[in-house]
Amino acid sequence: MAIKKEYWNKRYTIRWTKMGDEGTKKFHAAATERYRINTITNLIMEDGRTVTEHSEKAALLLEDFKKRMGCSSNPIMLF
Repeated sequence: MAIKKEYWNKRYTIRWTKMGDEGTKKFHAAATERYRINTITNLIMEDGRTVTEHSEKAALLLEDFKKRMGCSSNPIMLF
């Protein structure tokens, strides 16, 4: 029972678990819906390929983030 409670606590916010709704159908439905909304099932690469594996999605997002943020360099201080 403790494992089930921990599972649902991780799937939804602390706000709901503090209210004591962890055993209701409404709580389970809300947790499942929130999980589905927050899940990225696939990404489409620039070449049109669809990526579904977690490690590939993470690498693709990291590369895109790096491209958007640009490159950092150490400034040369002349004084």
